[in-house]
Amino acid sequence: MKVTKHYALITGASMGLGKAAAESVAHRGYEVIGIARNMPEWEFPGSFYTCDLSNREESLSVFKTIKENYPVDCVFNNVGIVNPASVEELKWEDFMKTIELTVRTAVDAVQTFLPVMKEQHWGRIVNMSSIAANGIANRSSYSSSKAVMISLAKTWALELSKYNITVNAVAPGVIETPFFRKHNPEGSESEERYLKMIPGRKLGSPIHIGEAVAYLMSESAEYITGQTLFIDGGATIGGGTF
Repeated sequence: MKVTKHYALITGASMGLGKAAAESVAHRGYEVIGIARNMPEWEFPGSFYTCDLSNREESLSVFKTIKENYPVDCVFNNVGIVNPASVEELKWEDFMKTIELTVRTAVDAVQTFLPVMKEQHWGRIVNMSSIAANGIANRSSYSSSKAVMISLAKTWALELSKYNITVNAVAPGVIETPFFRKHNPEGSESEERYLKMIPGRKLGSPIHIGEAVAYLMSESAEYITGQTLFIDGGATIGGGTF
């Protein structure tokens, strides 16, 4: 089946990196369907559904509705939470909430829309990971969930390549989102601590992530699968200091 138009689902699409991805993917001519707990406070470039993705029954219902209305063939599994805590203070219920929202939502989304991708013999899946997947202090639940997203991308890539479906992950470093700025004002000690991690001492922009996601969803990226793209200004190559 020849695909003439693509439909991209983005979870956690109301702000930050989800917003950037929605704008970049829409710019490529894809029809974008966003999901988040709250409506965005900006003009979303497509259709938008409000849903508490931590509630499985609710999210499955919305996924079903979207499937009935759009032949989704691209999925960006973006939603997630941090729940910071040291290992001594880590609560198991918080750990599982992080895994539940990040990983379970990704699995449910892929299982919902995979039949369309297989039928048309084309699809793109992108998982949101993080450089935290390599380990970061006081982020046991977050780093674990992001490591799982990388593992799933590799595993699904092996399973789905025969259907011309690619699966990859993006792993951002320190990105200058409104959330980051709220907790790390310009000139603050915390900002300086993050900048020391980056060889060029420059924060990333949400558009860097959005454009990477859009490319991995493109037809041009057909020979890239099972990979993790670290978008971190070189932080993970050891040029910065922690």
